[in-house]
Amino acid sequence: MSAQTQSHQKPSCIFIIAGEASGDLHGGNLAAALFKKDSSLQIVGIGGPAMKKAGVEMVFDSAHLGIVGLAEVFPKILSLWKGYRIAKSILTTKADLLVIIDFPDFNLSMAKIAKGLGLPVVYYIGPQLWAWRKGRIKTVAERVDKMLVIFPFEEELYREAHVPCEYVGHPLIDEAVPFLEQPFSKSDYLKSKGWDAAPTTLGLLPGSRESEIKRHLPVMLKGIEMLSSKMPGLQILIPVAPTISIDLIRDLTQSSSFPIHLVEGEIYSVLRAS
Repeated sequence: MSAQTQSHQKPSCIFIIAGEASGDLHGGNLAAALFKKDSSLQIVGIGGPAMKKAGVEMVFDSAHLGIVGLAEVFPKILSLWKGYRIAKSILTTKADLLVIIDFPDFNLSMAKIAKGLGLPVVYYIGPQLWAWRKGRIKTVAERVDKMLVIFPFEEELYREAHVPCEYVGHPLIDEAVPFLEQPFSKSDYLKSKGWDAAPTTLGLLPGSRESEIKRHLPVMLKGIEMLSSKMPGLQILIPVAPTISIDLIRDLTQSSSFPIHLVEGEIYSVLRAS
Protein backbone atom coordinates (compact mmCIF):
# COMPACT_ATOMS: atom_id res chain seq x y z
CA MET A 1 0.00 0.00 0.00
CA SER A 2 1.42 3.38 -0.98
CA ALA A 3 2.15 6.12 1.55
CA GLN A 4 -0.42 8.30 -0.19
CA THR A 5 -3.12 5.64 0.21
CA GLN A 6 -2.20 5.15 3.88
CA SER A 7 -2.42 8.87 4.59
CA HIS A 8 -6.02 8.89 3.40
CA GLN A 9 -7.13 5.98 5.57
CA LYS A 10 -9.58 6.94 8.27
CA PRO A 11 -8.19 6.59 11.80
CA SER A 12 -9.20 3.49 13.72
CA CYS A 13 -12.33 4.02 15.80
CA ILE A 14 -12.52 2.47 19.26
CA PHE A 15 -15.88 2.42 21.02
CA ILE A 16 -15.61 2.31 24.84
CA ILE A 17 -18.68 1.59 26.97
CA ALA A 18 -18.38 2.12 30.72
CA GLY A 19 -21.06 2.10 33.38
CA GLU A 20 -21.06 3.99 36.71
CA ALA A 21 -18.36 6.28 38.10
CA SER A 22 -15.61 3.69 38.60
CA GLY A 23 -15.96 2.40 35.04
CA ASP A 24 -15.86 5.95 33.72
CA LEU A 25 -12.66 6.63 35.70
CA HIS A 26 -10.95 3.53 34.31
CA GLY A 27 -12.26 4.29 30.82
CA GLY A 28 -10.84 7.79 31.00
CA ASN A 29 -7.42 6.52 32.02
CA LEU A 30 -7.52 3.86 29.30
CA ALA A 31 -8.44 6.42 26.64
CA ALA A 32 -5.67 8.78 27.78
CA ALA A 33 -3.13 5.95 27.52
CA LEU A 34 -4.40 4.99 24.05
CA PHE A 35 -4.19 8.58 22.80
CA LYS A 36 -0.65 8.79 24.17
CA LYS A 37 0.31 5.78 22.06
CA ASP A 38 -1.55 6.96 18.94
CA SER A 39 -2.94 10.48 18.77
CA SER A 40 -4.70 9.72 15.48
CA LEU A 41 -7.13 7.31 17.11
CA GLN A 42 -10.81 8.13 17.13
CA ILE A 43 -12.36 7.08 20.44
CA VAL A 44 -16.10 7.39 21.02
CA GLY A 45 -17.82 6.34 24.17
CA ILE A 46 -20.66 5.89 26.58
CA GLY A 47 -19.38 7.05 29.95
CA GLY A 48 -19.03 10.15 32.06
CA PRO A 49 -16.83 13.16 32.84
CA ALA A 50 -13.53 11.26 33.16
CA MET A 51 -13.80 9.83 29.66
CA LYS A 52 -14.88 13.18 28.27
CA LYS A 53 -11.92 14.89 29.94
CA ALA A 54 -9.58 12.33 28.36
CA GLY A 55 -10.79 13.40 24.92
CA VAL A 56 -13.37 10.71 24.21
CA GLU A 57 -16.22 11.78 21.92
CA MET A 58 -19.17 11.11 24.20
CA VAL A 59 -22.33 9.80 22.53
CA PHE A 60 -24.37 9.03 25.67
CA ASP A 61 -24.07 9.66 29.40
CA SER A 62 -23.81 6.41 31.38
CA ALA A 63 -25.53 8.09 34.33
CA HIS A 64 -28.79 7.39 32.48
CA LEU A 65 -28.04 3.66 32.41
CA GLY A 66 -27.19 2.94 36.04
CA ILE A 67 -29.65 0.44 37.50
CA VAL A 68 -29.59 -2.06 40.35
CA GLY A 69 -32.01 -4.97 40.04
CA LEU A 70 -35.08 -5.58 37.90
CA ALA A 71 -37.27 -3.09 39.77
CA GLU A 72 -35.15 -0.22 38.44
CA VAL A 73 -35.37 -1.27 34.80
CA PHE A 74 -38.92 0.02 34.28
CA PRO A 75 -38.42 3.66 35.41
CA LYS A 76 -35.37 3.90 33.14
CA ILE A 77 -36.64 1.87 30.22
CA LEU A 78 -36.66 4.85 27.82
CA SER A 79 -33.10 5.85 28.75
CA LEU A 80 -31.91 2.26 28.42
CA TRP A 81 -33.57 1.95 25.03
CA LYS A 82 -32.04 5.22 23.83
CA GLY A 83 -28.58 4.17 25.01
CA TYR A 84 -29.02 0.78 23.34
CA ARG A 85 -30.02 2.33 20.00
CA ILE A 86 -27.13 4.81 20.06
CA ALA A 87 -24.63 2.09 20.93
CA LYS A 88 -25.95 -0.21 18.19
CA SER A 89 -25.70 2.63 15.67
CA ILE A 90 -22.06 3.31 16.60
CA LEU A 91 -21.23 -0.39 16.28
CA THR A 92 -22.95 -0.59 12.90
CA THR A 93 -21.53 2.57 11.34
CA LYS A 94 -18.29 3.66 13.03
CA ALA A 95 -16.55 1.24 15.36
CA ASP A 96 -13.56 -0.94 14.49
CA LEU A 97 -13.19 -2.29 18.04
CA LEU A 98 -15.50 -2.50 21.05
CA VAL A 99 -14.01 -2.14 24.53
CA ILE A 100 -16.45 -2.82 27.36
CA ILE A 101 -15.75 -2.00 31.00
CA ASP A 102 -17.59 -3.88 33.77
CA PHE A 103 -21.40 -3.16 33.58
CA PRO A 104 -22.14 -6.72 32.37
CA ASP A 105 -25.89 -6.69 31.65
CA PHE A 106 -25.72 -3.83 29.15
CA ASN A 107 -22.20 -4.53 27.90
CA LEU A 108 -22.65 -8.20 27.11
CA SER A 109 -25.69 -7.35 25.00
CA MET A 110 -23.51 -4.88 23.07
CA ALA A 111 -20.79 -7.51 22.75
CA LYS A 112 -23.32 -9.86 21.11
CA ILE A 113 -24.18 -7.21 18.51
CA ALA A 114 -20.49 -6.48 17.88
CA LYS A 115 -19.69 -10.17 17.36
CA GLY A 116 -22.59 -10.44 14.93
CA LEU A 117 -21.07 -7.59 12.95
CA GLY A 118 -17.63 -9.20 12.97
CA LEU A 119 -16.11 -6.59 15.31
CA PRO A 120 -13.50 -7.65 17.88
CA VAL A 121 -14.54 -7.27 21.53
CA VAL A 122 -12.22 -6.61 24.47
CA TYR A 123 -13.59 -6.81 28.02
CA TYR A 124 -11.60 -4.71 30.50
CA ILE A 125 -12.52 -5.33 34.14
CA GLY A 126 -15.03 -8.09 33.61
CA PRO A 127 -17.91 -9.22 35.81
CA GLN A 128 -16.97 -10.87 39.10
CA LEU A 129 -17.92 -14.35 37.93
CA TRP A 130 -15.91 -15.90 40.75
CA ALA A 131 -18.31 -14.28 43.23
CA TRP A 132 -21.71 -14.66 41.55
CA ARG A 133 -23.43 -15.95 38.39
CA LYS A 134 -20.57 -18.23 37.38
CA GLY A 135 -22.67 -19.61 34.54
CA ARG A 136 -22.23 -16.30 32.74
CA ILE A 137 -18.69 -17.28 31.77
CA LYS A 138 -20.18 -19.26 28.85
CA THR A 139 -21.77 -16.03 27.55
CA VAL A 140 -18.46 -14.22 27.92
CA ALA A 141 -16.67 -16.98 25.99
CA GLU A 142 -19.16 -16.66 23.12
CA ARG A 143 -19.07 -12.87 22.85
CA VAL A 144 -15.61 -11.66 23.95
CA ASP A 145 -12.35 -12.01 22.02
CA LYS A 146 -10.07 -11.07 24.91
CA MET A 147 -10.41 -10.46 28.63
CA LEU A 148 -8.16 -7.96 30.40
CA VAL A 149 -8.49 -8.88 34.08
CA ILE A 150 -7.41 -7.02 37.22
CA PHE A 151 -6.95 -9.92 39.67
CA PRO A 152 -4.31 -12.63 39.04
CA PHE A 153 -6.64 -15.55 39.86
CA GLU A 154 -9.15 -14.42 37.20
CA GLU A 155 -6.70 -15.27 34.44
CA GLU A 156 -6.85 -19.01 35.17
CA LEU A 157 -10.65 -18.89 35.51
CA TYR A 158 -11.11 -17.52 32.00
CA ARG A 159 -8.43 -19.64 30.40
CA GLU A 160 -10.09 -22.78 31.74
CA ALA A 161 -13.17 -21.59 29.83
CA HIS A 162 -11.01 -21.10 26.71
CA VAL A 163 -11.33 -17.30 26.77
CA PRO A 164 -8.12 -15.50 25.73
CA CYS A 165 -7.11 -13.58 28.81
CA GLU A 166 -4.36 -11.35 30.18
CA TYR A 167 -3.81 -10.10 33.71
CA VAL A 168 -3.07 -6.37 33.47
CA GLY A 169 -3.05 -5.34 37.15
CA HIS A 170 -5.59 -3.34 39.13
CA PRO A 171 -5.98 0.22 37.77
CA LEU A 172 -6.49 1.62 41.27
CA ILE A 173 -2.82 0.89 41.95
CA ASP A 174 -1.89 3.36 39.21
CA GLU A 175 -4.59 5.84 40.22
CA ALA A 176 -4.40 5.81 44.01
CA VAL A 177 -0.85 4.93 45.01
CA PRO A 178 0.88 8.00 43.49
CA PHE A 179 -1.65 10.22 45.23
CA LEU A 180 -1.44 8.37 48.53
CA GLU A 181 2.36 8.62 48.49
CA GLN A 182 2.23 12.43 48.42
CA PRO A 183 2.64 14.32 51.71
CA PHE A 184 -0.72 14.98 53.30
CA SER A 185 -1.83 16.85 56.39
CA LYS A 186 -5.31 16.05 57.65
CA SER A 187 -5.54 19.30 59.64
CA ASP A 188 -4.33 21.42 56.71
CA TYR A 189 -6.84 19.76 54.36
CA LEU A 190 -9.77 20.27 56.72
CA LYS A 191 -8.76 23.87 57.45
CA SER A 192 -8.42 24.61 53.73
CA LYS A 193 -12.08 23.65 53.38
CA GLY A 194 -13.09 25.82 56.32
CA TRP A 195 -13.84 22.81 58.52
CA ASP A 196 -12.80 22.05 62.08
CA ALA A 197 -9.58 20.01 62.25
CA ALA A 198 -10.15 18.85 65.83
CA PRO A 199 -13.15 16.46 65.76
CA THR A 200 -13.02 12.81 64.83
CA THR A 201 -13.62 12.75 61.08
CA LEU A 202 -15.52 9.92 59.45
CA GLY A 203 -15.87 9.38 55.70
CA LEU A 204 -19.02 7.92 54.18
CA LEU A 205 -19.05 6.42 50.68
CA PRO A 206 -22.72 5.65 49.94
CA GLY A 207 -22.27 4.73 46.26
CA SER A 208 -22.19 6.14 42.74
CA ARG A 209 -25.76 5.42 41.61
CA GLU A 210 -28.84 7.33 42.69
CA SER A 211 -30.66 4.16 43.71
CA GLU A 212 -27.71 2.96 45.83
CA ILE A 213 -27.50 6.27 47.64
CA LYS A 214 -31.23 6.43 48.38
CA ARG A 215 -30.99 2.98 49.94
CA HIS A 216 -27.61 3.19 51.66
CA LEU A 217 -27.25 6.74 52.95
CA PRO A 218 -30.29 6.88 55.27
CA VAL A 219 -29.14 3.63 56.91
CA MET A 220 -25.58 4.95 57.22
CA LEU A 221 -26.84 8.14 58.83
CA LYS A 222 -28.87 6.16 61.39
CA GLY A 223 -25.68 4.30 62.19
CA ILE A 224 -23.82 7.58 62.66
CA GLU A 225 -26.59 8.83 64.97
CA MET A 226 -26.03 5.75 67.15
CA LEU A 227 -22.24 6.17 67.00
CA SER A 228 -22.34 9.89 67.81
CA SER A 229 -24.05 9.17 71.15
CA LYS A 230 -20.91 7.29 72.18
CA MET A 231 -18.44 9.53 70.31
CA PRO A 232 -19.61 13.16 70.56
CA GLY A 233 -18.11 15.67 68.15
CA LEU A 234 -18.06 13.54 65.00
CA GLN A 235 -17.93 15.30 61.64
CA ILE A 236 -18.79 13.50 58.42
CA LEU A 237 -17.23 13.86 54.96
CA ILE A 238 -19.01 12.51 51.89
CA PRO A 239 -17.20 12.52 48.53
CA VAL A 240 -19.90 12.90 45.89
CA ALA A 241 -19.35 10.79 42.77
CA PRO A 242 -19.43 12.69 39.45
CA THR A 243 -22.45 10.62 38.36
CA ILE A 244 -24.52 11.95 41.27
CA SER A 245 -26.23 15.29 41.84
CA ILE A 246 -24.90 16.96 44.97
CA ASP A 247 -28.44 18.24 45.61
CA LEU A 248 -29.59 14.64 46.13
CA ILE A 249 -27.03 14.20 48.93
CA ARG A 250 -28.01 17.56 50.44
CA ASP A 251 -31.68 16.55 50.51
CA LEU A 252 -30.88 13.26 52.25
CA THR A 253 -28.55 14.81 54.84
CA GLN A 254 -30.16 18.16 55.63
CA SER A 255 -31.99 16.93 58.75
CA SER A 256 -28.90 15.39 60.33
CA SER A 257 -27.94 16.61 63.79
CA PHE A 258 -24.18 16.40 63.22
CA PRO A 259 -21.89 18.24 60.77
CA ILE A 260 -21.84 16.74 57.27
CA HIS A 261 -19.53 18.18 54.62
CA LEU A 262 -19.95 17.31 50.94
CA VAL A 263 -16.98 17.19 48.59
CA GLU A 264 -17.29 16.82 44.83
CA GLY A 265 -14.70 14.17 43.98
CA GLU A 266 -11.52 14.24 46.10
CA ILE A 267 -12.20 10.71 47.31
CA TYR A 268 -8.56 10.03 48.22
CA SER A 269 -8.29 13.24 50.22
CA VAL A 270 -11.44 12.28 52.08
CA LEU A 271 -10.05 8.80 52.76
CA ARG A 272 -6.80 10.24 54.11
CA ALA A 273 -8.61 12.76 56.30
CA SER A 274 -10.97 10.15 57.75
